[in-house]
Amino acid sequence: MAVPIQTQLHVWLFVGFVSSVVGLLCYALSSSFNHLFGEWNLFKIFLYVIFSFIIFFMTLVAKVWQRSMSILFKTHMAILLLLATSVYSVFYDKAVNQKPDAYILISCAAFAVMSLSLSKQTQFGCEVDLLNFFLGCLMVLLMKRNMWLFFVGAGFSYSLIIISSWTDITPQSEDFELHDHLVIQVDSLRHQVPDKMHKLLDKNCEQIKSLLRMESKEVQKLGIWGMGGIGKTTAAKAVFHELSSQFDCICFLANVHEDSNRRGLNYACSRLFSELLGRDVDIDIDAPEIVPSNVMSILGNKKVLIVLDDVNSSEFVEKLIGARHDWLGAGSIVILTSRDRHVLMSARVDVIYEVEAMNFQDSLDLFSLYAFNQTHPETEYEELSKTAVSYAKGIPLALAVLGSSLQCKTKSAWESILNKLRMIPNPKIQEVMILSFNKLADAEKEIFLDIACFFEGRHIDQISRVLDACGFFADIGIKILLDKALITTDSHSCIKMHDLLQEMGRDIVYHESIENPEERSRLWNSPDVMDVLTNNRGTDAVESMFLDMTQIPNLHLSSYAFKKMPNLRLLAFDSGNSSMIKNHVSIPEGLELPANLRYLQWDGYPLNSLPSIRWEKLVDLSMPHSNLQKLWNGAQNMPMLKKIYLPFSTLLIECPDLSGSPNLESISFLGCESLGQFHQSIFTLQKLEELDVSGCTSLTSLCSKTCSPSLKRLYAVGCTNLQECSITTPGDQCKTHLYMKF
Repeated sequence: MAVPIQTQLHVWLFVGFVSSVVGLLCYALSSSFNHLFGEWNLFKIFLYVIFSFIIFFMTLVAKVWQRSMSILFKTHMAILLLLATSVYSVFYDKAVNQKPDAYILISCAAFAVMSLSLSKQTQFGCEVDLLNFFLGCLMVLLMKRNMWLFFVGAGFSYSLIIISSWTDITPQSEDFELHDHLVIQVDSLRHQVPDKMHKLLDKNCEQIKSLLRMESKEVQKLGIWGMGGIGKTTAAKAVFHELSSQFDCICFLANVHEDSNRRGLNYACSRLFSELLGRDVDIDIDAPEIVPSNVMSILGNKKVLIVLDDVNSSEFVEKLIGARHDWLGAGSIVILTSRDRHVLMSARVDVIYEVEAMNFQDSLDLFSLYAFNQTHPETEYEELSKTAVSYAKGIPLALAVLGSSLQCKTKSAWESILNKLRMIPNPKIQEVMILSFNKLADAEKEIFLDIACFFEGRHIDQISRVLDACGFFADIGIKILLDKALITTDSHSCIKMHDLLQEMGRDIVYHESIENPEERSRLWNSPDVMDVLTNNRGTDAVESMFLDMTQIPNLHLSSYAFKKMPNLRLLAFDSGNSSMIKNHVSIPEGLELPANLRYLQWDGYPLNSLPSIRWEKLVDLSMPHSNLQKLWNGAQNMPMLKKIYLPFSTLLIECPDLSGSPNLESISFLGCESLGQFHQSIFTLQKLEELDVSGCTSLTSLCSKTCSPSLKRLYAVGCTNLQECSITTPGDQCKTHLYMKF
């Protein structure tokens, strides 16, 4: 078992101190000292004590002193004094024809051990010469005593020299060769990337290598970005293994965020330079943003490859690598992996590579490697394997965890485990996924959970305006979630969330109250929603409710089913975009809905009008294929309402007074074939950008002497009975696009 670096250094510190004490004490008692300085007196004792304390202090704090510019002078003065006295003693003994006594022999051996100890802790550049000198002196003194003692001295000297080279933890000059260290480090890393994965890693590895300019003399920084478990670290290890032979010094720091949080930035800096200069080096850096001069002198002419894995702070990178990274030699490369794209951008990387989920076939191959130790599933397990791969959705971590957990198990065990996954997520996968969530601010966590439990698949603009109304600063929050790879957007600007991340978010909410769904903040599971609604078990804990109406039988609700949920912000009865909506939900007149609603979607709404409620916070009203005949009587005060979406509400006969909703931006009456007239307030809405009356076959006139200056699009396609269309636009230039086709 390897001895930790700090333990080794403490041992050598103790050895150096003890050997210096023994050496100085024995030298003071030797006949050579008496011949050199005469008999002891108080003044000589005082001077020798002062000199001894200098030597003691040097052995104890040499590691700290080495950062001082004056330490070279201090050290060489002390060494010269030791050399002068030792040489003089040897020649004096010879002149008086006296054999050296035991004290001088012991002191010489002790000073040799002290020199060895110093070489373990410092980079002064003269410790080895000092060691060799004292060993030479010891050999001469032993032979003067007895020629046969030469073998004793030779054995002692050989042992110290072997120890010096065997445990050498410090490069002695900037020309120090690190080849042996590099071979050891690359070989150890090779085992961290299993051979069976090399083929599957080729794609990411080759794409990353193509982004690097290997012939360039500039220092390059590349970022590898993606969600947790997607394979960032594995890809970085593969690239590191491929490129390491082309560099003088290499370093792969795994889990730098975790280590720096637990042990401090100073530890991370020390770890980085220890890896670069030699595995057993420990460099103590009081100011992490200042690279020691001796490190700069060694690495400044070296081509260096550094990988910092799991970085979550650009300040961390700046302090660790330096804003100008001018201590790195020409052609050096720094690779950062992070779940946060913003961190990589702030760290000024030259290019960001996004690790994407694996395709189905590669996923099946990887899963099979872990489950069957081959690149294809066994025939009788093929369908079950595809089910497991579908669950993982191309995430290497999930494929590896699932494959390992299913290895050597029976078909019935496979079925049981996969069925369990539908209800309870795998904890090993969740541990990795939840790390990014835990680092979010409170508002960002709320946005993430709202998307996971309610908004996944909706347009980013819709989500932003609704969650802004909830006080979550959605534009900033969604940008952060995108940067952290917790959500993505598709080609239609709809928010997407990986199934495993959505599962994690829902599991977080589920554990708010395992036994009582009405005590959870968000409800999405159809049986739970039905239970809460039909049994009137709502509480003020419920903030959002999503009911998939394709998953339920006919549902009968009381008029006060929502009465106990005053904090309900988001409510959706969703038909899954089905054009054939059946009225699954039946409720009596007098329905009470919470006044706190920001978003209300009710596909196939069964009543002919909305409840008389002061919806002053409502932002988005969506009721396609509803039974509405009118929205409300008179003008309703809805100052935050921005969108009304009532397509194919075939019974709707009139558009109400909308003057109480001055912030309306979009209105759709698409396919409302009974709608025959509009209230004139619709054309006075100053922020209205889009109006769609296509398919309103009962509409005969579309006229107004005023019009919103913001109106950009007016759709009136298929209005077969429209006889008159006259809308006056303000200003000299008309910015409204009219789409009409009969």
